[in-house]
Amino acid sequence: EKLLENFGFWNVSEPANLARAHAATTTSADTHIEGCLAWNKTGSKRLALFVAGTPIRLQTNFIEHVMQPLVRDGHAVDLYLALTFENYASWTRHANSFVADPWFFGSNRTAMTNRLRENIAKLGPCAQLRELIVHDNVTIGSDGQPWLEKGRWWNRSTRHNFLSLFIMMRSLWSKAKQFEERSHNNYSHAMSLRDDVFWYGDLHLDQVLGHDSTCSSASRGCLYSAMCLKGSTYPTGPKIVTDYVLLVDRVVAHVFVDLYSQLLKPNGLAENVKNSEQFIMQLAVATHIKVVRLPQDKLPFQRLGRRTTFNGTIEICLHKVCTPLGGKLRTAVRCAR
Repeated sequence: EKLLENFGFWNVSEPANLARAHAATTTSADTHIEGCLAWNKTGSKRLALFVAGTPIRLQTNFIEHVMQPLVRDGHAVDLYLALTFENYASWTRHANSFVADPWFFGSNRTAMTNRLRENIAKLGPCAQLRELIVHDNVTIGSDGQPWLEKGRWWNRSTRHNFLSLFIMMRSLWSKAKQFEERSHNNYSHAMSLRDDVFWYGDLHLDQVLGHDSTCSSASRGCLYSAMCLKGSTYPTGPKIVTDYVLLVDRVVAHVFVDLYSQLLKPNGLAENVKNSEQFIMQLAVATHIKVVRLPQDKLPFQRLGRRTTFNGTIEICLHKVCTPLGGKLRTAVRCAR
């Protein structure tokens, strides 16, 4: 409770309150389409970037390494961000000792929102914080309860965490669709990130999309994800999609961003797999989407955590490793001890 009080996030979980609290964020950003040539320029991409999770795990350098390169390369990018302060028990025990970025401490909701918007505003009109939704908890409705209690994936606690994540992503996806309707413009691509993804290099969208030449002629595009090699926490195999970062064409974005709706469909896909990686692979097969697995030079990221050391300082550590390690993270320690 003290953490919530420090951040000033009391009483914002009701939908009506959320709608009022975020009206300024969404409506003021709508007018910026006219100032961004990428929304009307042939060949330019328009990316909806979705991030959901907790402030304890959130890494924010996607502003520097995803949004800024996109703008620099002549594209547009809109951020949709959802956070929950709900207590959770991680699948990996060491993650239960993670701490929030000091960048957040001492900030109330308004200050944090303004800081995010100011940093993104520096990138120009082609980068926008379209939506920030904050929950003190995420309510799992009656439709999700059967899977929560009897699903085959992991344990109940982890299923609860993923349902919360999927529900937040579904809400963000709904906001993105509403923006498209209001602006009479559509995104060309959508990307979802886990909250603890830390970028140690820039994402260049054109290089990613050009990695497989067959994708440009595919009517439904491709699903791009990371290739994690031997030595990774969870190496990428032929029957899974590493779901830390997912990039898809807009025409199938609803499948891979709104995973909550897909999870609860009575088609048996969720019952025939054991985890989210297998599930996403089955979705790709069912929707006839080619999976393109990208090397680290195309998706230069790792999943990191922050923890307090014995002398009270905060250090970063490798939460889930996707080899090969690159850049300054080659010398980072692993969180698991």
